[in-house]
Amino acid sequence: MPTSSYNYRDMDWDDFCKVLSSNLTACLGSIETADELTETCDNLMHALQTTIRSCMKRSKPRPDLKKWWNSDLTKMRKKLNKLRTISYRNRALIYHPSHREAKTLSNKYGEEILAAKRQHWSSYLEDMSASDIWTANKYLKNPVGDGGSPQIPTLQTKDDLDRNIEVNDSQEKANLFVKLFFPPPPANTTVLEDFEYPEPLRTPLSSPEPNLSIRLDASSPTKHMAIMRLQMWPYKNAWTS
Repeated sequence: MPTSSYNYRDMDWDDFCKVLSSNLTACLGSIETADELTETCDNLMHALQTTIRSCMKRSKPRPDLKKWWNSDLTKMRKKLNKLRTISYRNRALIYHPSHREAKTLSNKYGEEILAAKRQHWSSYLEDMSASDIWTANKYLKNPVGDGGSPQIPTLQTKDDLDRNIEVNDSQEKANLFVKLFFPPPPANTTVLEDFEYPEPLRTPLSSPEPNLSIRLDASSPTKHMAIMRLQMWPYKNAWTS
């Protein structure tokens, strides 16, 4: 069973620093002797441990937990979701600033995820033990995937003499799949030579586009949501004027 531990990644460091500064106020003072230095160090460690116990949350790691995730990514994801909601509401306004803001933050969010993964991998390599070397080697040898087998297993087929053979080469496996999935046409076809096919259907006529004035007159500026007023009022007023 995983043991409970402090979740340092999911930590609001601004609040932590404020509480720590308040706890350190009592530790500040003049240091003139060795005993005062020892006492000040003890008080400093006590203030730090008290702040950790009061501010940091304890959590049990789950098997599906992303260990590279941190609180900064959580805040950025919430902000990005809000911007995407605003951008979706203004989807008819192609020049609305929310579209550009959402795209910019989305790019930055992706870069921060890659940076967090690289930082976690570097920390893992720096802090690994002797037993973790083989695990890291396995991560490096296997390509990124869903955890399944990255290769096609050995295939078995029969040769011209009806003997069982194993196929290990990638090109031979590809040729075997092509032969199975795309067999050659039969020698004797059942299609009549002078068969008369019916006339092909004509291309369907495209429906005429309705007049722009009809569309604007039929649209209501107060339909469904208030955002519709922002979309349709300028167009209706500009068309009628």
